[in-house]
Amino acid sequence: MQTQTRRRMIGRFFAVLALAGLLFLPTASSAQDVAVGQVTATVQTVLAVTATQALVFDAVQQGVPTAVGVDDIAAPTLTGIFSISGANSSEVSAYFQLPDYLWNENAGDEDRLAISFSATDMVVDLLPGTPAAVGAADAGNTNPHTISEFDLSAAGAAAIYLGGKVWPTVDQRAQSYSADIVLTVAYTGN
Repeated sequence: MQTQTRRRMIGRFFAVLALAGLLFLPTASSAQDVAVGQVTATVQTVLAVTATQALVFDAVQQGVPTAVGVDDIAAPTLTGIFSISGANSSEVSAYFQLPDYLWNENAGDEDRLAISFSATDMVVDLLPGTPAAVGAADAGNTNPHTISEFDLSAAGAAAIYLGGKVWPTVDQRAQSYSADIVLTVAYTGN
């Protein structure tokens, strides 16, 4: 009987000990807080790029290279002009896809006329006007093959004036020739 009493006492002791352990266990504290933050973004004005005037060589003679300058005061209607508008004072990058040839595809005949663009055949002007007034706010770019990044004006505008040179051969076919000049402009994020 003593063994049973002892077992009961030991059992009760452990039961009391377990109950005391549960009572004195640290209780988990629950606390919660919420904060609301803000996120904002300002989408810049869409860039608009327009070829406002074609680069025109007019009538050229066989075997005589003919150039059109970016600031050709005698013939300002010949200079190619691209207008750019966007967010005020934003930096943009620009890239020309320039042709190597002008093409004639007349009645199945195909002929080409060589064209070149030198390192001084372009001006980026931040106060767009006419070719006769080029350089009022020149951004310093002159090479159409490697256009440096530049900022649009405080009004969000720029113009690129483009010249070039055609090289007709001595037996160049007397026809009209044309090619596309593509200007791609994008914001840099700076």
